[in-house]
Amino acid sequence: MPELYVYPSFSGIDLGVLRLRGVGLGNLLFPWARCVVASHKRHLKMIAPTWPQICPGAFLRLERDKRSYHNAFLSPRDQVQGVRKLWLLATLPRYFDESASEASRGIICFRGTSGGFAPILEDAELVRQQLLTIVRRHHKDVCHVDFQHSISIHVRRGDFRTPSGTNDIYGGCNGVRIPLSWYVDVISRLRDLVGREIPVFVFSDGTNEELADLLAIPGVQRLGCGSAIADLVALTRANVLIASGSSFSMWASYLGRMPVIWHKGQMLQRLYRANEAIECEDASGQSLPTELKNSFAPSPARGKGIPAAGEESTGIGGTGAVGHETSSGLRARGSRMF
Repeated sequence: MPELYVYPSFSGIDLGVLRLRGVGLGNLLFPWARCVVASHKRHLKMIAPTWPQICPGAFLRLERDKRSYHNAFLSPRDQVQGVRKLWLLATLPRYFDESASEASRGIICFRGTSGGFAPILEDAELVRQQLLTIVRRHHKDVCHVDFQHSISIHVRRGDFRTPSGTNDIYGGCNGVRIPLSWYVDVISRLRDLVGREIPVFVFSDGTNEELADLLAIPGVQRLGCGSAIADLVALTRANVLIASGSSFSMWASYLGRMPVIWHKGQMLQRLYRANEAIECEDASGQSLPTELKNSFAPSPARGKGIPAAGEESTGIGGTGAVGHETSSGLRARGSRMF
């Protein structure tokens, strides 16, 4: 029987089966991923995380996603859960130094976003496969859209604040809303670079009214897959990603390994190895990397995003016919994903 365990200790008041208060999915994934990597490399048994949470702020702000995560993830059989989880959390000593090299009995707890992606930068494939294992099937199987030869955009609104000036954005401030005018400008320049009207898919926690200038552009449609994790799974399959300055966009990039464009000052960390994919910062009016044009060639390389349920983990998609609402009220039909 192992005496030393690892546990992703999420924010808020952890009751073992539910947490009171908490943060968004992007921030929860950091301690989970570090814990997964430590469990794998140190051969330590993992105590199942407490994903379900009640986040009052999401209700007070009338956000589309209430951040509950109660039906988003499975607990693998090899993780400690149920009554035994509660017993271990109540009786064993806890260590909050994640290295804890001298510990022989107790629980090593992984908390917060310390270091961002730096501790897991070389472990993207392991993290991707483990996330694929625990995401419930209906979240992986909800978005059947062909993202080949298209642009995906993530626009963060919700609890992000309106910048007081350009220095907030260019200076690398966290939690600020990137102006829609920048997204509109990047779409225009990308289409000019490629020489045709590339389809654009928008993912956002904002309202249609907040996104009106973006959704008014021909060939731009909004996609919503019904949950934060389903949206993240869909974003990992993006052909080219225009990112927000959020950890959610960073996770889509880290897991999907697609070319990604960040607003200048908002790329908090480089996530790719040298020459792996385009990872650039951009300011309105400047030239985009000409290599981006290759992403819209007739036969682009297949993506590494999280596949839909029933697909192989290579990212090659199926041909489901499940649709979903777009901003125009049409239904997007299923097609092969890359």
